[in-house]
Amino acid sequence: MKLRTTKELGILIRDTRRHAGLTQAQVADQMRATQKWVSAVENGKDTAEIGQVLRLLALLQIDITMVPTKSDAPVPILEQQRSAMPRQDGRKTPQATATRHPDGRDIPKPPTREPRRPEDNIDLDRMLDDMKGDEPR
Repeated sequence: MKLRTTKELGILIRDTRRHAGLTQAQVADQMRATQKWVSAVENGKDTAEIGQVLRLLALLQIDITMVPTKSDAPVPILEQQRSAMPRQDGRKTPQATATRHPDGRDIPKPPTREPRRPEDNIDLDRMLDDMKGDEPR
């Protein structure tokens, strides 16, 4: 079975739970979650924690197999990561731009971070020595 959305995954979870004769409350109790969370996942909650969802799948004895989509198109995320890597010849690499996901969504550009300056580093040894000097003896 191909699943492409959280809604499709939620339907699979709901149908499997019902087939096993379990209620949302029973599943939630076994997972130490709430019935509301189980309901949200079954309704396709996009922001459900992946670790919790994997535990839910294991509880319901649902095995998942992931395979790359067959396509000659480059994977947008990998293209962004590749463009952010430093070049071997020392020249600047152009910044990544927003990319379109195959399903039409925009994939945002990753945030850029300014490199640390040496004067921004904290000298912990000096700080500890300074603190020892302030202690009453």
